Amino acid sequence: MTMPEARGDDAPPGPRAAAWKAVDTAIEEGKPKTAIEALRGVEQAAVADRAWAEAARAIATRILAETGDRPGDDPERLILLAGAMDKAPPETRGVLEAIRANWTWGFFQMNRWRFQQRTTGGSKSNERADDLKTIAEWDLPTIVSEIRKRFAVAVGDPDSPDRKTLQSLPVAEWSAIITKGKLSDAYRPTVWDVIVRDALEFASSGERGLVAPEDAFELDASGPALGTLDETVMALGASGVGAGALLVFILALGYYITPALLGGSTDQMISYFVADNMGRSLNWGLASALAAILLGAVLVLYAIYDRIAGPGNLKLG
Repeated sequence: MTMPEARGDDAPPGPRAAAWKAVDTAIEEGKPKTAIEALRGVEQAAVADRAWAEAARAIATRILAETGDRPGDDPERLILLAGAMDKAPPETRGVLEAIRANWTWGFFQMNRWRFQQRTTGGSKSNERADDLKTIAEWDLPTIVSEIRKRFAVAVGDPDSPDRKTLQSLPVAEWSAIITKGKLSDAYRPTVWDVIVRDALEFASSGERGLVAPEDAFELDASGPALGTLDETVMALGASGVGAGALLVFILALGYYITPALLGGSTDQMISYFVADNMGRSLNWGLASALAAILLGAVLVLYAIYDRIAGPGNLKLG
């Protein structure tokens, strides 16, 4: 798993689009200090406009720029993010908590082997658990407990404003900050979806059982985190059902013997006349015209299928 890198190229358009472009240019030119100064200006302007999600983005991007020269398994970005959250406006906390949960999970995945080889530290480890600066020295139960706490805070209550904010943020616009994994955006369309599925991945991991009973992080099958029937089964099955129906119909277009046996000589399919004009009447011009009509009908049906149930229209959530 790779950690995100500072970029401004996926920022949404808005009054500060030019400033984000300047950030992107500075980072590409290897000028992190210039990018950091520009990000401070973006953050202040976003706070003044009460654009809290953008302010949180600026804070996280600034931290990524400040730690750009550090390896992905370095905990410095987590430490800086925790410090920035203490000073940030309360309205940005929901987005920043989601980012912190994502980064903490990524940090653990990159250092899993270290924590697995480390013995339990007892009371001394528990004392260090309150000091994020010592996260690299924590034992396995302590880091797992921290991850569980971060996900619990980030997922939030069902009707909380923070959850609604995360559900409104397209993950495609946050890929520079959030590590969204290998799944397509169709399966993780928003930042909240990424956090929930990261939480599910953590909940199914072996390390999680060290600090929690088996039902401590269960999600109800009918809950919104797993989606409704329409959002899951129907969304995933629509493409296959549509493709199967289209394939059967196309194959049926070429049948003419079976319809003739069942319906009699008065009920003929267009494919019969194509075969008859090609083989018996030798009217190849008419056969070609009829075949073109069949091909056109197939292409029209395929276009309708692709628009309604094609792979590009798969959505979840």
